Amino acid sequence: MNTGPVGFDFKIDKNEFEKNFKKIMEKSIPGLIEKALVVAGWELKLDADNVEPRTPHREGILRGSGKVEKPIKTIFGWSVKVGYNVPYAAYVHEGINIFNGKSLHYSEQGCGAKYLESKMIRFKYKYMEMVADYVKGGGK
Repeated sequence: MNTGPVGFDFKIDKNEFEKNFKKIMEKSIPGLIEKALVVAGWELKLDADNVEPRTPHREGILRGSGKVEKPIKTIFGWSVKVGYNVPYAAYVHEGINIFNGKSLHYSEQGCGAKYLESKMIRFKYKYMEMVADYVKGGGK
């Protein structure tokens, strides 16, 4: 009976490791980035609807049309579109009356122009951190 130390000879082929690691990263990281961008995109939409200036909500049609599209990888990096899908959404966001081209007056207190863009500027580090944490945590 052997009562001495027990051990295993553990070796890693560096070339094999690098080849397989690269394949794993190319397969898993983009999926995590896509999911992370969707999570951050919905957070941006929630902020637009709930932090002043808020998305106008008189009838709920504009807010209800909010969406986050599937992220895409471009030559510049990853991109996700967050927006509202009604014909007048761009005008309302810019504060332009679609009937006369003049400034739009919002009837609800706390609602106003640039409700989406202002959050991208104000909370950009929060959204970036959300993406980084999601990827770092493996999707958790």
